[in-house]
Amino acid sequence: MNPRIRPWTAEEDLTALAMRRDGARPPAIADALRRTRGAVSSRLKYLGLAPEERLQKNQAKCDGRTKRAQGVVRERITPSNNKFVPPAVLEERERRVMATRTITETLFGDPVFHRSALGKKTAGVST
Repeated sequence: MNPRIRPWTAEEDLTALAMRRDGARPPAIADALRRTRGAVSSRLKYLGLAPEERLQKNQAKCDGRTKRAQGVVRERITPSNNKFVPPAVLEERERRVMATRTITETLFGDPVFHRSALGKKTAGVST
């Protein structure tokens, strides 16, 4: 249990329910009980459950059968390895990879001359 979280007392439960019956909104109840709005809203929802539902919720929490433990929470999207690549694209890639390169192109990663900005400018191709 988180040490910063104070357990709810029976007195706080009764106060919260009485204030809610009188028409108070959760922010006002939170200020009166020195709790957060979310804590008050969650507690009022919990107190509104039938005793059997509360028992099931507490047992599920103790057994680790929460939504996250059950795998109900969103699954991660993984990229698919079954992508179709047209043969022409694979051939062009293979041709570029296997092209003869100078030692500086290989060591320093310089682009092939006709693929660089200077090569395109010299050849008259716009970038």
